[in-house]
Amino acid sequence: WALRPIVEGHLDHLDEERLFDWLQARTHAFAKDCGALSGNYELTESAVAANHVCKAFRPDLSVAGKPDEATRKLVSDRVKRITRLLARQEAAMIARAEAGDAPSQFWYSAFFTRYKKRNGIALRWLLKSAEQGYAPAQYEVAKAYADGDGAPVSVADARKWFQAASINGHTWAQGEYIRVLAGTYCWGDYPDTPKCVPSKEELFEAYAWSIATEERTNESDAWLKYSPEQVLAAYRRADEIRRDVAAKGVR
Repeated sequence: WALRPIVEGHLDHLDEERLFDWLQARTHAFAKDCGALSGNYELTESAVAANHVCKAFRPDLSVAGKPDEATRKLVSDRVKRITRLLARQEAAMIARAEAGDAPSQFWYSAFFTRYKKRNGIALRWLLKSAEQGYAPAQYEVAKAYADGDGAPVSVADARKWFQAASINGHTWAQGEYIRVLAGTYCWGDYPDTPKCVPSKEELFEAYAWSIATEERTNESDAWLKYSPEQVLAAYRRADEIRRDVAAKGVR
């Protein structure tokens, strides 16, 4: 979304080198489905050009208002600048990914299609990022192993990466990790879902995580039967989890 002021023309006064530096200072990511090019800008006079810029990148967009000759020239010039800018942004991100930058590796992984039940290129780049402790990549690796999307279904690998991302503070991963521990996660493709019956220790850990993260929407029957001593122990464990997450933080 850092591209939005450029699409709207607020930075038309900058030359392309300064424009690229401006964008690089705000994001190193490159996404083919950039939201700033999705259209739907406010229907003001200044936004007419922005919407037509988006249509040049996404011909299926429906754009209200017919541009005059001056606006068409403005749109054409801006589209050419953005096209060159995106090419530079993509090349810079790939170079950083190949040099070992974890966030760039994460975004670069999205370039490759995930093939179910196969170890594809997308997973390899996600693993490079995840192994450096980048929480979004850890979550996506966990989902790949959990859902069989880009990797074989592996309960052990999914659990490992859900846990890593959860400790890193990734809120989506925390919710999934609780379900994994509680035995309520739906693995792979139905009807080939692995059956995972949680142990008492896993159920207790799920309860502690649910307290620590305030993820209490799916109360387990087992938790409702805990004694006051077990509940107190779970709250103490939840305090430990909060300290671990606070010490690690989201990367």
